[in-house]
Amino acid sequence: MNKIRIAIIGVSNRSSSLIHGIHYYRNKKPVDAIGLLHWDIGGYKPGEIEVVAAFDVDERKVGKDVNRAIFVSPHSATVFKTYIPDAGISVQMGRILDKDSDVMNHDAGRETSLSDNHKGSTRKEIVRILKESGAEVIVNYLPPGAEDASRFYAYCALDAGVAFVNNTSVFIANNPLWSLKFEYKNIPIIGDGFNIRFPIMATLNSVGVDIDSVRCAKLALNRGMGGVLLAASAYFCRQTIGRFTDGESRNMIEQFINDEEYSCMRKTPEMIAMTTQ
Repeated sequence: MNKIRIAIIGVSNRSSSLIHGIHYYRNKKPVDAIGLLHWDIGGYKPGEIEVVAAFDVDERKVGKDVNRAIFVSPHSATVFKTYIPDAGISVQMGRILDKDSDVMNHDAGRETSLSDNHKGSTRKEIVRILKESGAEVIVNYLPPGAEDASRFYAYCALDAGVAFVNNTSVFIANNPLWSLKFEYKNIPIIGDGFNIRFPIMATLNSVGVDIDSVRCAKLALNRGMGGVLLAASAYFCRQTIGRFTDGESRNMIEQFINDEEYSCMRKTPEMIAMTTQ
């Protein structure tokens, strides 16, 4: 089976953990599936994910191989794979919007080094890169508060026909207008803000959530599904439309993987009302 081709937005500690995890699991067996929902989701193993594009605005990372850029300061992610070969994919200059500049420049209290070209790549240029790379899923790792930039990349996903996994707290999947945009274009979206359920082994569990959500997004693409993936969002994310217990969300995601009910959110007045309560 072909690998799942992903584009990373923000070469951060979380994306560093994802890349470490992909290489870590490639040498493992199903019995070693710590932190994962399942070893196999839709026919895809955890190591069958390939980064084909990456975007950042830190001049220390732009232009570097993505597998080298993850080690550039201020890197502080747990390293559990000591050797990662070059990916052959250079980090591309992303887009920083004026409103988000202070947020991006002091991500999590650590100074970044913004490129002199604060405007960065245009939406048209990023869409072109996404299409040429063959990216199927975008994973958004921008810092909290980068609202304009997150929405900008959501537009890029819509333009390029790429699934969007929103790992930030910026409301996109939870915004009725945005969710309708993805539903109208029949493009899957999972969000918002991932939920780490087990504090012990937090790094592997964080990686597991990322890998599982990417595989669910790809599964939706294979099935021709679009819009907010309610089951995946309810299980993986901190914020989602509707309120579900852990048992309910676990049952929903299992049904989704098995191609049963709860595959995709269908907007109802009741669900929309939940967001205003």
